[in-house]
Amino acid sequence: MLRTTIAAVAGAATLALVGAAPAQADSPRTTVAVDVEYHCVEEPYGEADANFIITLTAPYHVRPGGSIHVDAQVTTHSPAPEGLPPNSLNGAIQVVAGGSGSGTVTATGLTNPVVPPAGDPLTLSGARATFTADAKGLWTFRPGVFETINAQNEHLVCTPRGTTQVAALTVVI
Repeated sequence: MLRTTIAAVAGAATLALVGAAPAQADSPRTTVAVDVEYHCVEEPYGEADANFIITLTAPYHVRPGGSIHVDAQVTTHSPAPEGLPPNSLNGAIQVVAGGSGSGTVTATGLTNPVVPPAGDPLTLSGARATFTADAKGLWTFRPGVFETINAQNEHLVCTPRGTTQVAALTVVI
């Protein structure tokens, strides 16, 4: 059952903001890991609530008209199933812009790139959403709907229960 594969235990949110500099390939980025409570549906198994640690990473500064690339990662706190083959899960997560920005972009490409060591949590990474910096000011980014499909074509769709916390920031100047 995919829910068992992905299910997580609640964790504390971690905040790590990086200093400011103009956007470049090696520019500082903001990263925040937030604990999100989701209501999940997986046919034919039904519904359940689950928590996931969602980490969004965005550039600290972007110039107007530039691209804001927001990378996404989803981590459980429950151990991954032993022997889970690499890239056997594929998923996506919505990234919701707020503050000076607006809109929702789906970050696609989430997968489990490695076999996690026994007892370690499962991490899905590799997803990216891209926004156009069309308004100056502070942009905020929050996680939205999260979904995965496994090798057996089981589809898990998880919707946040309430408003999620800000998980990344970008200043458009």
